[in-house]
Amino acid sequence: PDNNYLIKTNGVSLTIINSSSVQRTHTIEIYDGTSTYTKQFTGGIIANKFNHAIAVTGPNASTRGSCTISNCKIVGCSTSGSGAAINIFTYGGKVSINNVEICYNYATGNGAAIYGIGATITNSKLQFNKADDNGGAISIPARAANHSTEANSITGSTISYNYTPKNGGGIYSKDAITITNSVIEYNYAMATATGATTDTGRGGGFYFS
Repeated sequence: PDNNYLIKTNGVSLTIINSSSVQRTHTIEIYDGTSTYTKQFTGGIIANKFNHAIAVTGPNASTRGSCTISNCKIVGCSTSGSGAAINIFTYGGKVSINNVEICYNYATGNGAAIYGIGATITNSKLQFNKADDNGGAISIPARAANHSTEANSITGSTISYNYTPKNGGGIYSKDAITITNSVIEYNYAMATATGATTDTGRGGGFYFS
C-alpha cells in the first residue's frame, strides 16, 4: 500500500506545491483500516496535484474512513476520473469539510471538487472548477448498498463559477442533499456542439436526477 499515497500525515499543517505522483494514486489517503493513516487534515495548501488530492476510503462497509478537512485550500488539482480535489470512495464515511477553498480543479469525469456520498460542507468556497461529466464542482452518485449512510449537506458556503458541458454546473446529485444559507451563482452547464445530446446542458446551478 505504500505506493498508493505520497505523504502520510498525523493532522499536522502541510503545504504541497507542484507535487508529482509517480507510482502513487493520491496525495493523502484517509483510510480507517490502520491507525497509521490520518483522519484529519487541518491548515495547509494542496496545489497542482494529479489524481485525487484527498481520497477517503476504508477496507469494508463496517470500517469506514471518516475524516475532517478544515482551514485549508485545495487548488489546481486534476484527475482522469472523478473528484480531483476530494474523492469519497464506496467505503468512505462522513467527510466534514469546514472553511476550505476548493478552486481551479479539473476532472475528466464527474465532480471536479468533490465526488461521492457523505460530505458535510460548511463555510467553504467551491469556485472555478470544471468537470467534463456531470457536476462541475460537486457530483453525488446514487446511493448503493455499500455506500455510507451519512447525509449530504451544504451550509453557509459559496458555489460559483463552476462549469460542465453536461448537467449540473455547480451541483449534480442523485441522492438527497440539504442546502442551507448558501450561495449558488454563476455556474454553467453548457452543452457544446460536439457530443451534445438532448440530455446535456441542464441545471446551471443545480441538477437533481
